[in-house]
Amino acid sequence: MKPVFKSNLYFFIVLLVSMVGPYIVRRPLMALGFNYGELLMTVHALFFLVPAVIYVVITKASVKETFRFNKISGKEIGYAILIAILSQPVMTLFSLITSFFFDNDVAKAMNVMRDLPYWMMLLVVAVTPAITEEITMRGIVLSGYNNKSKLKASLMIGLLFGIFHLNGQQFLYAAALGALFAYMVRVTNSIFVSMICHFTVNGIQVTMQALLAPFTKLAAANQQNYSLRQLPLNQKINTVLTFGFIALIFAALVSICIKKLKEAAEQRGVVDSYELALAGDGRTAGFDGDIALEKDNIINIPFIATVIIYLVYMIFIA
Repeated sequence: MKPVFKSNLYFFIVLLVSMVGPYIVRRPLMALGFNYGELLMTVHALFFLVPAVIYVVITKASVKETFRFNKISGKEIGYAILIAILSQPVMTLFSLITSFFFDNDVAKAMNVMRDLPYWMMLLVVAVTPAITEEITMRGIVLSGYNNKSKLKASLMIGLLFGIFHLNGQQFLYAAALGALFAYMVRVTNSIFVSMICHFTVNGIQVTMQALLAPFTKLAAANQQNYSLRQLPLNQKINTVLTFGFIALIFAALVSICIKKLKEAAEQRGVVDSYELALAGDGRTAGFDGDIALEKDNIINIPFIATVIIYLVYMIFIA
């Protein structure tokens, strides 16, 4: 089975499981007294970590190579945190754009969990996804794209990560973050940079939620509207232009940090997997030069099935 096909097939299976699974386990877990936060963490563990273990057992894949559990320098850690901070305005812009068309379900979920302790919120929203989602997306799925260029692999993983969230309002910024995280992993050959960046991005949101808790409670009491769809067109345009200008500046700063991150990784001797494959060198992540360079289409049956299932889910269920 070709690497990309295998990754897309794995993603398709996990997507189906994550669509159906929560409906099966929600009632039993709630009957056991699980709160909303504990429910989310359990669902992530069951439907993202368990499949990852099964994948490794069945394929006999190297854990270290598949998940890129490679050490990184302190400088790379610093850049990962800085990238997370600088990317916030860009993600805000993307979130605003999709909020013109979809309700903000993330805000609803955060509101449901507003009474949880800060540490619990951090564990649910920042720590858990930084492990489970990274193991899935920048671990197993990205490993199948080692025979593709950094840009092509990152864009594809970004698209899949947007689909992975099964939420229209999250799609755009999740896709952008997914591509960013994937590129960071490829240039450093370590999943730890994306885990750190992912945790920081979500951790900032949790912290802002905690700081603004009195105001969000007041808004909830006044039946807060989680949609921006009713805004006048001219107000939408002005909002996008304003936030777009700010986001453009911060996007430039992020690109500079990415370049610095790449330079720091190269100082450790990191060479991208695709470049090694082109050179006929099979040193990295289970590469065989011949396999890495063979025709392995990104648009294949599992990917097409994924898009169809996602669209059906969004139209008829979500």
